[in-house]
Amino acid sequence: MSSLVSALLLLLATLLLSACAQRGMSDLENYVAQMKAQKKARIEPLPAIRTFKPYYYSASALPDPFAPPQEEEVVAEGEAPKKKPSNGIQPDFTRPREELERFPLDALRMVGTVEQEQTIFGIVQTPEGVVHRVRPGNYLGKNHGKILAIDEQEILLEEIVSDGLDGYQKRDATLALRQ
Repeated sequence: MSSLVSALLLLLATLLLSACAQRGMSDLENYVAQMKAQKKARIEPLPAIRTFKPYYYSASALPDPFAPPQEEEVVAEGEAPKKKPSNGIQPDFTRPREELERFPLDALRMVGTVEQEQTIFGIVQTPEGVVHRVRPGNYLGKNHGKILAIDEQEILLEEIVSDGLDGYQKRDATLALRQ
């Protein structure tokens, strides 16, 4: 029975394909002839490629114009150069680092405050989502940021950053409450 169904399907497919072939392709041949008869548009030639001469920077031996000015010190022969006086500001590299000093300040979020026994604690969230309770005297951020004060809207810090000339300077920073 299945061979009879297969034979009928094969016969039907053959009849359908032969019907398509009898129709002809005269309409397609007419269209192709019309397209060939149309005028062809003129295509503009590509512009000539200009060659450029390379520019050689000749001021590489000159001082960098973007570097901070440096005072040149004249040292007499046999005399040691004088060291720049320090302003006395320097981070304490001997103290143990706190957990929140692993993160840059802009990666930390203040998410609230808690008052306990007349002390206001700040609630700070790390990029991993871990929440920490901080108080004045704690450190956070990569620039030795010591917490000076906490109120309901922000945490006030004092950071110690490099001044770029082998010294350090203090800088105020805040970590504001984010909704």
